[in-house]
Amino acid sequence: MCIRDSPCGSEKKGKYVIDPFGDVYLCFFTAGQKEHCIGTISQGGTVQWNTSFYEIMGRNPLQFPECYHCNLLPMCGGGCHIRAYKQRGMYNAPHCGSTKELAEERIKLYLKQKYPGRFGGLR
Repeated sequence: MCIRDSPCGSEKKGKYVIDPFGDVYLCFFTAGQKEHCIGTISQGGTVQWNTSFYEIMGRNPLQFPECYHCNLLPMCGGGCHIRAYKQRGMYNAPHCGSTKELAEERIKLYLKQKYPGRFGGLR
C-alpha cells in the first residue's frame, strides 16, 4: 500500500464508517452506496476487505501524469477518490476540483493569520 499524506480523513487507514448491515466505507458521504463499500464485517468480527479498499489505499498521485509535476500536489494529495471515481469511473485517478482556484486564497489567509502585521494589505 502507498503511504501518503492526504488532506481527506477518509483516506486514512483505521477511520471507517460501518452501516447497519456490517458493510464498511471510507467516506461517510458514501455510506450505504454499495459501489463504494470497501469491505464487510464477518460474523467473527473481522473485516474482509474487497478490491476497492486496496485500490483506494494504494492510490499514488505520483503515478498520475496530471499530478506528477504539480506544485499543489502536497496540498491536495491527488484529490478526492470518490470524485475521481464519479468523474473517471475509477478510484485510481486524480481529481483537482477547486484546489487550484482556492490555493492562492488559502495561502493568503494563512499568511494574514500567521503574520498579521506583514500581510494586512493582501486582498
